[in-house]
Amino acid sequence: EPLSLAASAASCSCRLAMMGTGHFAVVAIAAVSALASDVGPIESSSLPVWQGHAVVARDGVDKAAGISFVDLSQCYEAPGEVLAVRLRAAVREDGSGPIGCLHVFLARPKDLGCDEPLCGLADEGVALEIVAVSSELCTASAGPERFSLEPPLQVEEGDCLGWQYGTEGSMRIPFTRGGPGHVMWHRSVPSLGGVAIFQGGELRTYSIGAQVAPLEPISALAGPS
Repeated sequence: EPLSLAASAASCSCRLAMMGTGHFAVVAIAAVSALASDVGPIESSSLPVWQGHAVVARDGVDKAAGISFVDLSQCYEAPGEVLAVRLRAAVREDGSGPIGCLHVFLARPKDLGCDEPLCGLADEGVALEIVAVSSELCTASAGPERFSLEPPLQVEEGDCLGWQYGTEGSMRIPFTRGGPGHVMWHRSVPSLGGVAIFQGGELRTYSIGAQVAPLEPISALAGPS
């Protein structure tokens, strides 16, 4: 069953803060899990790193179309650039696909003033602004895929990774129920600069991750030892 935002946030190491309007917003995520293929320590402060979830076969496939997901376990604590994404393209439950496309995006918590039309709805979820969107990422085969993003998506502190399925012919990313992933969804595909209320809140782990290049030295981000 979907969890409340506050309860599920504790399970995925989310850190929440109260907005001035009294609404919750995700401002940072304490940690993200490394992809299964990542090994060894990071030795260079400028080295891009893969973050997210292992790109493995999973038994869940979304049926919904025209929908956007954001993964609260894949938010970023510092500025950077998303250079590429790795994901697994799944065959749909009816056996069709995975020929199709999707977009990945970055979403940022948005403080809604109460004179805005969405203010009342914000009590039912989290208001997020779409601050960066990739071009279409397409495939004609099932299995793992790597997509370079040109231009890279520009990350600010607190931005979270998401993806959108179009109304028809979209690629699907498989998932398993349970953490460390924690997703919310919005039943449309807002464009760049759009603000939407993401609702739900469920522990699901999707086979997707991103390669991120920090804009600050990793040693500085780590803080004192």
